[in-house]
Amino acid sequence: MTVSHQGSQKVINNQDDLHEGLKELARLEPRFGELFTQLGVPPLRRIEAGFQALVKAIVFQHISRASAESIWRKLVAQGLITKEALLSATDEDLIQTGLSYRKRHYVRRLVESDVDFAQLNNQLNKLNDQDAISVLVSLEGIGRWTAEVYLLTAMGRADVFPAGDLALRKAVQEIWDLSEPPRETELRALAEGWSPWRAVAARLLWAYYGAVIKGEGKR
Repeated sequence: MTVSHQGSQKVINNQDDLHEGLKELARLEPRFGELFTQLGVPPLRRIEAGFQALVKAIVFQHISRASAESIWRKLVAQGLITKEALLSATDEDLIQTGLSYRKRHYVRRLVESDVDFAQLNNQLNKLNDQDAISVLVSLEGIGRWTAEVYLLTAMGRADVFPAGDLALRKAVQEIWDLSEPPRETELRALAEGWSPWRAVAARLLWAYYGAVIKGEGKR
């Protein structure tokens, strides 16, 4: 099958798209073929684009996946995932979910902004990856990692790669038998050889990190 596109950008919408990318990635880098055989097709990691996805990306910044998922579950349980609910939420409401001071500040800035999130996504759909990242990082609290994760999970971009992600760096360290995790710049340079399927590589490396390094089983 053919992966769909947003403008000129490949987009991964379903498991068949992901499987196509995995086959091509295995051709580009034999280590990924071995991981594919070991782990199978990794999770799609797609969520609906928009305000809620940006909030979730902020929640997941700079902490372990387990901690972030715990905070996110609390936000969901308390209904604090819409713009309206967050506008009326008190600091104490957000503190009880485990959000740090800085993340509470970023969430508040996002809530209080005049961004039309549907219009934002329409704009992003027309841009290449680098220009889309530039638009997202212009929002307070959205750094490169957050922008790349948003494009990967919410927009389905096939060739973005959040090279600053610690789990990806640790997975590459082990698979490539390195003495330490590669620096972000080093990993970004390495990942250029996996284009145009870098987001597929990220999914497979995350799956390896969870299943093998963290010992959580296939995910």
